[in-house]
Amino acid sequence: MAEFTREELIARLGLDARRPHFAGIDLSGVDLSGLIFPRTNFRAAKLAGVNLSGAVLTGADFFRADLRGADLHEADLTGVDFGWSQLAEANLSGARLDRAQFMDADLTDADLLGASLTGAMLSMVNLSGVTLVGANLAGADLSRTTLRAADLTGANLRGVDLRMTNLTGTSLAGANLAGANLRGADLTGANLERANLRGANITATRLHRARLAGADLRDADLTHTDLSGADTDGTIFTDSPP
Repeated sequence: MAEFTREELIARLGLDARRPHFAGIDLSGVDLSGLIFPRTNFRAAKLAGVNLSGAVLTGADFFRADLRGADLHEADLTGVDFGWSQLAEANLSGARLDRAQFMDADLTDADLLGASLTGAMLSMVNLSGVTLVGANLAGADLSRTTLRAADLTGANLRGVDLRMTNLTGTSLAGANLAGANLRGADLTGANLERANLRGANITATRLHRARLAGADLRDADLTHTDLSGADTDGTIFTDSPP
């Protein structure tokens, strides 16, 4: 339960009740769970360890904010700007992050289990070690992103832009990558068992020592792709003859 109501927090900080903004303010460790702050300015705010679980923050601005270790699980963060923000080890499980902007943000070891990130901008973001199990990333931009050792088991990545992305050691087992663009990506040692890669662009991609057992690669473009040492036992490359 939040330590303050929205009105109490605004009054305590001496903010304009009509258009409160929290730019640069230190709210580290404060419990603000369930509060409603749509389209609110949190630019460069100090929010490490803050509890914003279940909060409604649609369209809010967290540019350059420090949210390390913050609890944002099941929060509504639709259309939020997290550009250049610090989100390492943040809990974003079950959060709604559709169309959110994460340009150059750091989400190292963040928990995004079951989060919705449809159409999100995650280009050039550090997502090393993140948990994205079962997350919905359909149509998201993950180009030139670092997803090293991340867990995307069962995630929906249909039509996602993964060009030049670092996916070394990443788990994509059972993930839906149909129509995804993986051109130039590095999937060395990645687990793609039972993944759906039908119609994906995998040109000039590195799949050295990748696990592809049971993966569906029908209609995928594998031009200049490195499959050296890959486990392709049971991999489907073409339709079975009638």
